[in-house]
Amino acid sequence: MTREEMKQKIDSFVSDSDRKVANILLEHTLPQMQSYCERKIEELKQQLLDEKMQEINKYEIAITVCEREKIDLYEDMLFAMNASDVTGREYFMEEDSLCIPVWIAADDKEIMQYKADRIRGTIHTTSGEFAVEFKLVKNTTYLDVLQQCREAFAGNGLCWKEVNEAYLQKFFYLETSIRNIQTDTEIIGYSVENQELNQRLHRNMIPLWNVRYITLPANDFPVIQEDRIHYRYDFLIPEKIEMLLDKAECGDGYGVRYQDRYSLYTGDNSKKQFMVWQIYANDFSKLHSEYAILTNGVKRKMWSSQGQSRIVHSDFELSRCINTLAVSEKIVYEGYQVLQNYDKTFDYVVAREQSNELPMQKERSCLELIIHNAGLPQYLYRDTIQYVVNTIQSEFREYTVICKMENRYDS
Repeated sequence: MTREEMKQKIDSFVSDSDRKVANILLEHTLPQMQSYCERKIEELKQQLLDEKMQEINKYEIAITVCEREKIDLYEDMLFAMNASDVTGREYFMEEDSLCIPVWIAADDKEIMQYKADRIRGTIHTTSGEFAVEFKLVKNTTYLDVLQQCREAFAGNGLCWKEVNEAYLQKFFYLETSIRNIQTDTEIIGYSVENQELNQRLHRNMIPLWNVRYITLPANDFPVIQEDRIHYRYDFLIPEKIEMLLDKAECGDGYGVRYQDRYSLYTGDNSKKQFMVWQIYANDFSKLHSEYAILTNGVKRKMWSSQGQSRIVHSDFELSRCINTLAVSEKIVYEGYQVLQNYDKTFDYVVAREQSNELPMQKERSCLELIIHNAGLPQYLYRDTIQYVVNTIQSEFREYTVICKMENRYDS
């Protein structure tokens, strides 16, 4: 009913003495009530959205890389994955070998070629220059840190979501023998002859993420449980921060997560400190960096209150699982096909088995995802596809999830 129609109805049955009051209600009171209700509805919608966002961000792990001297740009948002990187040297020695940490902006095929080739170079010292041959060795330091974090999730009884570790796969060491270099000679630098490799080498890159591995002092006090004395340790959890005890701290006793604190109950009060993982929630889609922020989160504009829909296995569900990944803005998902097996002579990315899940049947059909690159640097593409198929594998466990690598790319 329009405003004019309502006014005509009021005029038809309201007396002259009450018409003035009715007009006040119509002109002022009802519009104010409507405005108030609309405002409250919008506030409630925003509150529900904020709560959902907080839930999405709660265990979101974000990873990027930056030059060592630019780390202060990300203070209070992203932190050095390995604290020693902040003050670490450009190289270190092991027995008679020199190891130089590097980050290589190259895809897997190019890196394999560099490994196969002889990487000739020069070590620059205060006593002169020495011709050497470098060997390319995988640096798993940061993957090991990520594995520790994964184990902390399991120790705290939390489901681990796949993390896009594409940047971490590009850390290597240039290793060479220094037996012919005098022990008292100071090394001041190095260079490689391969100019293509030289352009792809980044000598001072370190990974950043939104996780801090910290030490908290113990603060126990006794409580009586089942006619026995136990000890409770309380850890306050600030807003927008999630806190997990390290796996090594989870073996004795049990923990309870409250809204603003975590309480650990144990029969031992000898602990003086605890190692803790702190995960900081931020809107990483708004964080601008020279390098992409890779996360295990979903796109902020796509969320649903129907959480149980994740178990529905359908075309729609498969599309939703891929398109809600934050990385889906950089790839194009064109569909899928179910195969009884696949031709292993072609280049396929195969999902990693879910080691912390229930066992899956050995004989499974293959779920091939058809995906094309639409904006990722090629050196990140394969590892990002590995992240996607691993994520889909955890949802569609009745298949072996695979993706055929394309020859072309659009970035």
